[in-house]
Amino acid sequence: MEARTFRGGEAWLAAFWLFSSAILIFGPHSSAASIQLALLQLVAAAFLFMLSSWCDRHPDHGWLFWVPWAPFFFWTYGNIDKVHQVLDWPTLDAMVQGWEHSIWGSIKPALDWSLNWPWLWFSEAIHLCYITYYGMAPFLIIRLLRKDRPDLARLALAGAVSSLVCCYAINILVPVRGPRPLYPPLADGLHGPIWTICHAALKKGAAGAAAFPSGHTSLSMATAFMAWRWDRKLFPFYGLWAAGVVSATIYGRFHYSVDVMAGTLLAAFCAGLVIFRDPDRQ
Repeated sequence: MEARTFRGGEAWLAAFWLFSSAILIFGPHSSAASIQLALLQLVAAAFLFMLSSWCDRHPDHGWLFWVPWAPFFFWTYGNIDKVHQVLDWPTLDAMVQGWEHSIWGSIKPALDWSLNWPWLWFSEAIHLCYITYYGMAPFLIIRLLRKDRPDLARLALAGAVSSLVCCYAINILVPVRGPRPLYPPLADGLHGPIWTICHAALKKGAAGAAAFPSGHTSLSMATAFMAWRWDRKLFPFYGLWAAGVVSATIYGRFHYSVDVMAGTLLAAFCAGLVIFRDPDRQ
């Protein structure tokens, strides 16, 4: 009997779509547009499972399974603001800032770090990591597929997907704007080309209140944890990339340090779930 295909990635994304669709349909400020979006998400979930099943039956075209994931995630992230509009809950930055104060006292990591390290080369390096973080999980998955381990690639996909959709679900229930719209931007001397690209992209596509936990942290750290298990040879590369992403979230004033702590815990949980399912685990 053939081993049953693991569909954790599909299940996690479909579960999030079901969760957000329920809010879009039954939320206090539901509208025809939000109901239409909810129905589109449910159709997308059905399509994803049908595509997965079809690719299993047609292994020569199995590469098609991987095609929709990036556009689906950009679309899903872009819809967070629409879910927030249906709920219309107040943002909770004051609460998160209170947690920051209880940990650091008068220190504000998102404000003070760049003031103490006003180094353009450092800022540009970590902002490069920040803006490319979506590539971390695909890089690991491609490495596993090239090793002829589609089973591990599926597990890595599930770990990456869960690290993001769990984060998005909390973002919806705990709306936090983060320091970027509340604090002044970095000093002019740190406005390098990569910083400029980052902020142009965020201005166009960032969700308005999705800072807690940090999705950049959860995805990058989950990928690094999985790479420690499945791509040990290149783990230093993943580790440095993840460290750059995490550093940029605070240094660049995108997230509070508490957002990063929560994202790291979420990453450990999501990566741990799939590593536990590793068929090679002793």
